[in-house]
Amino acid sequence: MNGFRKWVLLLSFSALVSGVAGELSVKPDQLEARYRAKVGMKDGSIWIRTDTAEWDSGLRINPPKGKKFDFSNAKYLAVDVETCSKDRQLRMTMHITSGKRGNKSSSHVDLPHREVNTGIGLNPGAAKVLGAMEMNRLLVSIGANDWREGMLPGKFRTNLIKFLHDFRVFQPKTPLVLLTPAWISPKFKAPDARHSLQEFREEMESVAAESKDPFLRVIDGDALVDHDPALYEADHLHPRDAGIEQMAERLAEQLI
Repeated sequence: MNGFRKWVLLLSFSALVSGVAGELSVKPDQLEARYRAKVGMKDGSIWIRTDTAEWDSGLRINPPKGKKFDFSNAKYLAVDVETCSKDRQLRMTMHITSGKRGNKSSSHVDLPHREVNTGIGLNPGAAKVLGAMEMNRLLVSIGANDWREGMLPGKFRTNLIKFLHDFRVFQPKTPLVLLTPAWISPKFKAPDARHSLQEFREEMESVAAESKDPFLRVIDGDALVDHDPALYEADHLHPRDAGIEQMAERLAEQLI
């Protein structure tokens, strides 16, 4: 992605605490732009502008000075999102943490658990959450984190079968795409991994074939980005802008 392309989001927040819905009050001085992003407030909404698709680009919302966000009794936190781009699809993830990553402190927010992340992991309950959403198509990119965290391919297979079964209970004909893990450089260290990443790709292919689901297909994520270290960040895991753009173009060709 180059510096002449801009992506803009408008966000507004609300929370349901103890069964009562209310707006989450955020002031401009609580907004912190992260990695090449610009942020601000307009008409009660937060806007984010960025010229990159890198994962770290975005916004951090800090609690008021000397205070914490208290979500300890919240049933959910809702975010209304609007893209202001006319020709770009945007992906937003949200992470809530009570401290620095891996830190058990509670310096930022009171939560029933230390961290909450909107990235839905591959577990049996995720299908019910997704199944209740209105959608034209579901694309599920999975496998890499399970591999790096040491999950066994057999367990991954069991979870995937359960996920597909439960999702189909809610949405039997919604087109569903499984995206296998992209290429990861051999320089990336995954000390907890006990099997090859290719085994996880093969499990996905096998499960899809055996399901006989006419609305399910698998896309080879390994072929979406060239196996070129120059297209990846220094962590040898996440693609740079050029790699993400290549992935987007090749994925779009298969989805259209």
